[in-house]
Amino acid sequence: MWPAGGSANWRDRTHVLLGLASAIVLGATNLSDAGQLQAHHQAIFGPAASDSTAHRLLADLDRRARGRIAKARARVRRRVWDVLALRSGGFPWLTVAGKVLTGWIVIDIDATIINASSKKEGAAATFKKTFGFHPLAAWCANTQESLAMLLREGNAGSNTVADHLAVLADALRQIPDSSRAKILVRVDGAGATHELLEHLEKLNTARRTVRYLTGWTITADDEQAIVKLPAAAWDALLEQDGTPHESYGVAELTGLNRRPGWPDGMRLLVRRVKPSGRQVKKLTAFEKKTGWKYSIVATNIRHMWGIAGSHQPQWLDALSRSHATVEDRVRGDKAMGLRNLPSKKWQVNQGWMLAANIGHDLDCWVHGVSTRSVDDLVKALGGDSGISKSEVSRIRGELDEPLTAFRTRPLDHTRFPYLYLDATYCKVRVNHQIVSQTVVIATGITEDGGREVLGTAVGDSETEAFWSEFLRSLRARGLGGVRLVIADHHSGLIAAIRKVMLGSSYQRCRVHFLRNCFAHIPKGAGEMVAATIRTVFAQPTAELVATQLDTVADMLGEQFPKVKEMLLTAKTDLTAFAVFPLQHWKKIQSTNPLERLNREIKRRTDVVQVFPNPGALERLVTAVLFELHDEWIAFPRRYLPEGSMAKLYPELPESATAPPHTTNDPTE
Repeated sequence: MWPAGGSANWRDRTHVLLGLASAIVLGATNLSDAGQLQAHHQAIFGPAASDSTAHRLLADLDRRARGRIAKARARVRRRVWDVLALRSGGFPWLTVAGKVLTGWIVIDIDATIINASSKKEGAAATFKKTFGFHPLAAWCANTQESLAMLLREGNAGSNTVADHLAVLADALRQIPDSSRAKILVRVDGAGATHELLEHLEKLNTARRTVRYLTGWTITADDEQAIVKLPAAAWDALLEQDGTPHESYGVAELTGLNRRPGWPDGMRLLVRRVKPSGRQVKKLTAFEKKTGWKYSIVATNIRHMWGIAGSHQPQWLDALSRSHATVEDRVRGDKAMGLRNLPSKKWQVNQGWMLAANIGHDLDCWVHGVSTRSVDDLVKALGGDSGISKSEVSRIRGELDEPLTAFRTRPLDHTRFPYLYLDATYCKVRVNHQIVSQTVVIATGITEDGGREVLGTAVGDSETEAFWSEFLRSLRARGLGGVRLVIADHHSGLIAAIRKVMLGSSYQRCRVHFLRNCFAHIPKGAGEMVAATIRTVFAQPTAELVATQLDTVADMLGEQFPKVKEMLLTAKTDLTAFAVFPLQHWKKIQSTNPLERLNREIKRRTDVVQVFPNPGALERLVTAVLFELHDEWIAFPRRYLPEGSMAKLYPELPESATAPPHTTNDPTE
């Protein structure tokens, strides 16, 4: 894409860009993070590029350079799609309500908001009453790749035709010629403009079929047409698995609602559902009168060749609703670099967005092929030769050795006064069945205020036996000095803590407790109840914490007796933090410190979806935790003030190592 330069000390800007994209996949949120990640993994990246070098690169990515990069991405995409077609399951055609869209490439277009916490070029007030940017993007629903993304100012319109046409054109250029015969474009209501739909119709040729599904703003004419629908016109709504939902309905509205000036052949389909609690406040007068929430979809699909029943309103409605999966693409992009744009300069942020899109594609490509296709993928990405089965086995073995060493390393090098425990669930194939497996995680605060990942394990469920075995394994590795265990209130976990961690107090996570309370109160009262309960944790002394909890329980008891009962029952566990140094309180009241770990694990495991065996799941989770643990160690930042930590062990000299807990448990 660019010449390497004339000096041995110059950077090849191609390598800098790809290194930045890879660092974004690994979690970099700004140029400094990217530089540190590359420096920490020079065996992968080579010599690390500084953040100033990366900044100069992004600042130089003008329209011409971005166009050349787009062509390079399209060439690689063509080769990767050829590899995907060689998989045992073939190319990933969409399946909706039991019908496979063989031969159809589906493009989903959607906009999102990227918030900005400071003044940046192009940042402005958004329609969501926030401040930032309003990019518009297109993804391939088949492969989940990011085809095109247009950075826009925060006040950019949702239905700006020129922006939709530009993004659509860029997306179509990313699709290989061999896959352009059948294109389906899905847009929300912002796409229901004359210009966009007419443009989509003009894209149809003798060799290319283009179909669309778009949302539709309901007008008085539409409401009058809905009233005219006979009861027999409504068919049961189809779930995404093809199961009919008899309580909801879908009907053809086209014949009753002719719209002059719109493209010939456009159909209107109407859906009615019972409104949810959140939707009730936004119902129109017509919807309040009928008791239904209505949505209309516009489409030019009369029939999709090779797909039986593709003309039916029920199925087309299900196909339109599956556009909602684009929100997963948005979340994925934000998890990989687009939650924040790092620069004040517009062009630098454009370059960062491009690097994030490249990283998103790399992530999709690596996870989109099976192990047996790795050889073809290496060749497609430019490798001179493939990779043998023995090489794959060797790489896996080299991974397992350090991961096992990390997972079983000794923990007797320091004391851990605070221990955090949490669990999440992932899908695994066991005995030819797909089941949910528990992934448990333990982290700790060291006696000098630092953080470490202590361990992880995979099991069938959160039973007392499983948690007890996990905690004993930590103890056997030398875990000692634990004063407080912070965790959710799961019966198996609590029993294991009280059985194995003798001498330690238990702090019930206040965030999870609030969520439990919400199950016993009306939705409209949630914020009031939460704000009232939070006052318990804002008190400055242990005595006031206990007194305030009793006061809050009495205040809420008249209206919400179950909440009062829960507060009084959990009083000891909810207020266990109060006997520890005041400087620590906010950090030890909940398991929030584990949230970043859980988010990163879910981001990685969601891509895999179903693991072939528990060992594969444990390998990936351990690798993610190993990475985060290394960040904590390599770039140490005190999680708690070091001076305040000495108050936790007044009975021992500062240099002494706390003896491990003792227990009367005969099974140890």
